[in-house]
Amino acid sequence: MLAKRGLTVERQKPISFVCDDLMFTNAFRVDLLIESSLIVEVKSVESLAKVHGKQLLTYLRLSDLRLGLLMNFGAATFREGLRRIVNNHMDFASSRLRVHQTSVAKPDWDSFFDRGPNLDFPTLEEIRGTK
Repeated sequence: MLAKRGLTVERQKPISFVCDDLMFTNAFRVDLLIESSLIVEVKSVESLAKVHGKQLLTYLRLSDLRLGLLMNFGAATFREGLRRIVNNHMDFASSRLRVHQTSVAKPDWDSFFDRGPNLDFPTLEEIRGTK
């Protein structure tokens, strides 16, 4: 369906990366890579665990991508099984709490992954990196 709309979709795409001058060839496979900029990781479990979000965030970091969607088809509803993960996202506190801060606080990853579904889908421009 995405390909019919003109998007490039790669399934089970092997990802390689370099770390400390070591090349890791085909280190992992992403379920779907859309437009070479959005990773979609598909699960079918009763409920998502923190490790699922951390796995996708690791994939985003190692592939130097910004956006990922974690889709769980085992949840009671589609809405409950969908999470948007953003690499380098640092807006964890409300703006009211950040007004008088002099330094940026470390992100609380546990609460980040516990927040529940965020259905703010990326736009086509965000996926293609033109926005």
